[in-house]
Amino acid sequence: MKKVRFFSFLSLLTAFSLRAFAQLPEPGSILVGASIGTINFSADKNSNVRTVTISGTPQVGFLLTRGLLIGLGVPVFHTEANTKGFTAVTAEFRTTQIGIAPFARYYVTPTRLRPYLTASAGQNWFRYKSTGTLPGLNEELNSDYFAYNAGVGLAYFFNRNVSFDVTGVYNGGDNPTFAVPGATLGSFTTPEAKTISVQFGLQIFL
Repeated sequence: MKKVRFFSFLSLLTAFSLRAFAQLPEPGSILVGASIGTINFSADKNSNVRTVTISGTPQVGFLLTRGLLIGLGVPVFHTEANTKGFTAVTAEFRTTQIGIAPFARYYVTPTRLRPYLTASAGQNWFRYKSTGTLPGLNEELNSDYFAYNAGVGLAYFFNRNVSFDVTGVYNGGDNPTFAVPGATLGSFTTPEAKTISVQFGLQIFL
């Protein structure tokens, strides 16, 4: 009787495992996806500055094993700050950035809700431009810097081809920061280094 129960339990466990694996992408699958880091619209009444910030990372990758994914991300960042419509002084500041960042991800469990570890590093290039009615506001700067990140996340697989991800990320690097001319306009930077952020992503496995 005990042997029958043991083999019944083993059969159920095997069936459950096979069903879970059937919902997961196979090794050799190609990843095409993207994650969104920031979408922000704000207006500061004290400094009379209106700001728009958008960032995200399109990705392509290759699933080496059921747990290990490697690939390449293209981090994109754009932010604008201006005083149009707020004061008699018109000023506008823009930073646009693009990077190349190889990454690796390791899925910890073979289940539909899969925790994972992730890390990436690469080079970023950005362009800063300011225009305005005050002397010294018309400036342009091009530069680059090295950045890296590491994080943990959860991926929910709707089926073997589509997953939705949530990732907590530590961002590091040596990115430059430069001041905007005019004391009332505060400062303007590239994405801040040494911060923690949350990213949301949609991944498709082909």
